Amino acid sequence: MLTSCDYRVYERTPDMADALDTVKEINESKDKYLFYKLSRPIKDLKHMMAGSVQLYGDHAAMYQRFVKDEPFRQITYKQLYDDMNGLGTALIKRGLKGRRVAVIGENCSQWATSYLAVICGVGVVVPLDVSLSARELKEQVREAEVSAVLATKKILPVFKQMLADGDTPLETII
Repeated sequence: MLTSCDYRVYERTPDMADALDTVKEINESKDKYLFYKLSRPIKDLKHMMAGSVQLYGDHAAMYQRFVKDEPFRQITYKQLYDDMNGLGTALIKRGLKGRRVAVIGENCSQWATSYLAVICGVGVVVPLDVSLSARELKEQVREAEVSAVLATKKILPVFKQMLADGDTPLETII
């Protein structure tokens, strides 16, 4: 568990400069309304995830019930990070590096893993609202120039039809 953070132990590289300055400012603040001074420099989400694995690797990042009426299962920070990197690598191997990838589905660990995989190194993540109509989703895919979509089974038929129609930039459904 994080009990102290000395900003001086981090290498001051150009991409860490802003994060280090912010942490130093928080640590040295005399503001009586700033209650939470314990912080660590974070340059982006991938850096945050890697640091969280170092600090909390075997602790629960989230819980999910995979089968109805069964108990919730713990997903550790290490599992989440490994899944995120594995999915990211697979998406890059499918040619999605630098592309716009939509993520849509019910609230679940797979949605979070998909979102993190895309935003932490694959490309631009486009989160879509599962409650939108097929017409609204098609319009958002067009406007955002989405190349691929990661979707849960429940919403999959909408995107299969979209792909079949051929009037969007959508090329891949996962």
